[in-house]
Amino acid sequence: MSGYVPLIDISGFARGDAAAKAAVSAEVDRAFRTSGFLVLTGHGVPGEVIDAAFDRAHAFFALPVEEKLRAAPPSVDIFRGYNGIASQRSGNDYTKALPPDLRENFMMSRIDVADPYFRMPGFGKTYAPNIWPARPDDYREVWERFYREMDGLAKRLMRIAATALSMPEGFFEASLDRCSSTCVANHYPAQPEEPLPGQVRAGAHSDVGSVTLLLQERSRSGLQVLGRDDTWHDVVAARNDVIVNVGDLLAQWTNDVWVSTRHRVVNPPREQANTARMSLAFFQHPNYDAEIAPISSCVTAARPARYAPISAGEHMHRRMMQARTWTTDAAAD
Repeated sequence: MSGYVPLIDISGFARGDAAAKAAVSAEVDRAFRTSGFLVLTGHGVPGEVIDAAFDRAHAFFALPVEEKLRAAPPSVDIFRGYNGIASQRSGNDYTKALPPDLRENFMMSRIDVADPYFRMPGFGKTYAPNIWPARPDDYREVWERFYREMDGLAKRLMRIAATALSMPEGFFEASLDRCSSTCVANHYPAQPEEPLPGQVRAGAHSDVGSVTLLLQERSRSGLQVLGRDDTWHDVVAARNDVIVNVGDLLAQWTNDVWVSTRHRVVNPPREQANTARMSLAFFQHPNYDAEIAPISSCVTAARPARYAPISAGEHMHRRMMQARTWTTDAAAD
């Protein structure tokens, strides 16, 4: 465990005891004010659900590239399906025209989109249908179950967050009942050829939404966070523990009381270049039309509101488009 990113057991919050809830909330508040990261235990997501999601992701990424590409999105503004190696630049917000990330991934989003709300013209393709591969034949079934578990955990965590911010426990719920959250399997293949200068598995970036939940297979596998001391800290977590970080919208919601921290995935040492990496991430994105404005408990005379209200969906779409691969000229815009 990295000393910079604390390990927090949140099981006490679910028991309903006021003292236990206060203790958990205080720990989360402290972590989000300092590193912006924590590692969760006692989160309630069954280990067999996590194991199955990893297993099916491994099976999918082992398929021939031609087969994986059949599940590619039809256009760059649909964030679903398969994205090939070097098709994204995570660090585009901070350093333009970086070499693309050395990863491939598979993305899915909200499952239940029957309500007319999800087809409102102003929402664009935010709630587009998911794209599923033909193989493994149970990929959809396994990942829809994983999505529901992670969605439930993210919403439980936001109840803890509300309590930590001295707001009613259900404060965030009206902004999260029609989430456009995204669930991603990230595969970082072995690197038999040395990467280009500045090229890493995922460039330094902050996340878009409210909170990110991440699972990784090995305790040490390349994830680093940028500390306030301007040095990079390894994030260490057991396989079924969940790494959590504050996203940009939650930082804005809290008027920067909580910090959205830059992080990256670095390459393995050359002597371990044949080592691949897999991670599973859940990015909680609030309802498209949720208005994100500084929370009253985070605005004081000494800390006036730093942000004008913004639509969660518009912010998310702009940032996710920046991560796509563009030409050098387009990346400089």
